[in-house]
Amino acid sequence: MVINLKRNRFLLLASVAILLAAGSFLNIECATLRDLFTLQRHIDHWRSPATIRVAVAGFASTWVWNILRSSKIMNKSAGHETVAFVREVLKDAGYEQNQIDKIKIFEGGQFVSRIGAIYVPFNDELLLRARHYYETKEEIKGPDLSLLERVGTILRERYKHWKDTTDEELSAVLQVVGTIATKDSIPLWRGFIIHEMGHIQHHHCFKHLLFASTIHSLSCAYCIPFLSRLTGWKSLMTIPIPAVISYTANFLTQPLRRPQEKQADAEVAGRVRDVEILEAMAKCFELYARLKRSRIEKVKLFFDEHPKDIDRSRFFGEAAERLREKQSSTEYALPQHSGS
Repeated sequence: MVINLKRNRFLLLASVAILLAAGSFLNIECATLRDLFTLQRHIDHWRSPATIRVAVAGFASTWVWNILRSSKIMNKSAGHETVAFVREVLKDAGYEQNQIDKIKIFEGGQFVSRIGAIYVPFNDELLLRARHYYETKEEIKGPDLSLLERVGTILRERYKHWKDTTDEELSAVLQVVGTIATKDSIPLWRGFIIHEMGHIQHHHCFKHLLFASTIHSLSCAYCIPFLSRLTGWKSLMTIPIPAVISYTANFLTQPLRRPQEKQADAEVAGRVRDVEILEAMAKCFELYARLKRSRIEKVKLFFDEHPKDIDRSRFFGEAAERLREKQSSTEYALPQHSGS
């Protein structure tokens, strides 16, 4: 995929400019529009001890919140079988045992990574059914089939863009979020686990947290002092306003993280030795690309941190083909032993 660097730079600069301009309007007395971009105005603002205190508090609060989100206090530990499965996947992918031991494994609503933690959307029961389908190559049945039919009926009746969605496309979505299991779930889940481990190994979680903390620190430093003076509220009562600004800035700058997603995908392609994992990933993203999207979803996809589904499908498909050719050439090159 070709990353549009010009657009990504524009999004970053636009977000920062909007934040600084908003702060200038809110917290710096400006006689003219030119004063908005006067460096001395901002220097004077940051010389205030109150500004420094609020900025440090905003930066620290983001770190504390994210550390708590990655702790056992606010998360449900994955089941014994699930933890063993994730550790087995990471070991098979070539990670060192000390790297694996440092990773906390939690049960979540989707595949996500945070500093030192991987979230998986399945539990022991769903993993057991997925293994059964994988080993027997059976089509889904029982609770998985019932869920697929029930969810499909609800989505097709309520949303126009889901009307023509096939069961195959819907099952791709549901197995990624851990609602059902299919015969493709085991290799697919293996791929996503390695993808999330790639984020951790390349310190993407840390970099994103550092960026988000800086944005929140700036929004607090510019907004909270003004809102406190304007409304007479205590600083704690004004926290939601900079939080909204920070969320918006992070949303607009999500495309900047697409190179990190590509790097995590490359981690999968570089570490796996099973073609079926790459094929399952390619098939999943191909089915995702077929889905019709609502207007809101199209806007979210435009700013999404992930590359386009069709590009990811093509990437994993090509990686599967390269691995297949490599394995075929290796097998061909092995010495042939003649029978006695």
